[in-house]
Amino acid sequence: MSDLVKDLVGTWNVVFKQYRWTYTFTAGGAVTWRDIWDGQTGTGRWELSGGKIAIIWRNSETKESWNLPINPDNQSGNIDANYASGQSTATKDKARFDAVSPEGQQDAFACWAACLAWYTRALPDVQTASQQSIIAMSNPKTWASNGSISLNGIMSISLPNVFLNRSRIGTGQLEPCIRAKPFPLLIAFASGPMGGHVNVIHRFDEHAGSVIAMEPWFPDPTTNPNYSFDGTVFSNNSTGDPFKFTGKHVSRPLGYYTSKPLSGQFVIGYNAKYSGTF
Repeated sequence: MSDLVKDLVGTWNVVFKQYRWTYTFTAGGAVTWRDIWDGQTGTGRWELSGGKIAIIWRNSETKESWNLPINPDNQSGNIDANYASGQSTATKDKARFDAVSPEGQQDAFACWAACLAWYTRALPDVQTASQQSIIAMSNPKTWASNGSISLNGIMSISLPNVFLNRSRIGTGQLEPCIRAKPFPLLIAFASGPMGGHVNVIHRFDEHAGSVIAMEPWFPDPTTNPNYSFDGTVFSNNSTGDPFKFTGKHVSRPLGYYTSKPLSGQFVIGYNAKYSGTF
């Protein structure tokens, strides 16, 4: 993902005269809008055109563009519509990461690598790393014979230009941590057929008591009768092809995580450069 796309992808708060909208851009070129006053919504697409970002709304004659380079703190643009014309401004909602496409783990044990790879795509000014390169960076001594990585391995793996603070915390510390919103938050917990699992929590809804997380184990191969697990790989019973995880952003109750300590604790990781400390 290019730096321009990483800077653009996400949710923005847009101000234009008396109008207020939220725009959400995806890496694939789609964009949606929502009017914060009346809740109306719409869809469109974005593209690089004439040294600017052109925004083309579906079923609309409005002409809109954003200037380059993208400035998350004070983005300028121009709108020419039948109801008004002039300059618009926008600020990026840095706490929203659901527009960053999820990352499916490459195999049954690579949830941690998928989460770290997604982490590098979600943060705007760090070097993007693939799951394969992250696995290659890990210490072989932290690997088990079945291909899983130890908690010490998760604690020690480093990423280029990512200041990832990691801690082992007790069961009573996780909820206050999530409520402090040091997002995106890497979490290792007890879940799934492998016993231990890793997600990235990136949003918390105080009113609903729920979180949004990047789940690399999706779809679930254990529910697909066409695939079998040999202790290392899920393979198609007919072709032998490995199962393909796509990943998904999921909404879950906060208790889903707080009730699943791994040997009585959680491993968490967060980027202090963006989220501060809790």
